[in-house]
Amino acid sequence: MKKYFNYHSVPISLYFSRKYYEKLRSEAKKITIRMVSKRLPKPGDLVYIVCGGLILGIARVTSVVIKSLGSLGNYEVKEEGFNSLEELLEAIKGHYPGIKEDTLVVVIRFEWEKKFDPPVSETEYFRGTKYTPKQIAKIALENLNLSEMEREVLIALSEEGSIRAAAKRLGGLEKRDSVRRILKRAVKQLKEKEII
Repeated sequence: MKKYFNYHSVPISLYFSRKYYEKLRSEAKKITIRMVSKRLPKPGDLVYIVCGGLILGIARVTSVVIKSLGSLGNYEVKEEGFNSLEELLEAIKGHYPGIKEDTLVVVIRFEWEKKFDPPVSETEYFRGTKYTPKQIAKIALENLNLSEMEREVLIALSEEGSIRAAAKRLGGLEKRDSVRRILKRAVKQLKEKEII
């Protein structure tokens, strides 16, 4: 296992749909537009860039700007790698159905620090275990003393089979970070107990 997986200065991951793989690898996509949430990276933070289940590398956040959806313009179109504002807005609305012109979004700009060549699988990402996230959830439910919230998240993951599907069941895609955090904590505890 390569040592960057114990890279404690990389606490947050930015997850992208598989359709953005080429734009990210070619650096045509330099920003991401997300719903505002409690856990946002700050300028200077290192983040994993994860796309379609593969970790593409580590990037540094250069700016974090909150603005309304309706105020997005040519800068965001260019930095997102789209051809028009209409195309960009259509993509955002595809990720966040029901989003409105006055909804606040966060524009996160990042620059690559290190690209992984080849990209690393999501299974390796979970501290080098040989288990899938679904399997880890089942093992954790059987072996760990969990809080009610952790149990709810891990049950959803074990039944739905993927982080994305579990997040949707728990209230929406914005819950993915919570699912991942609980999963990482479960992996750590299972390893400490030498169960995995």
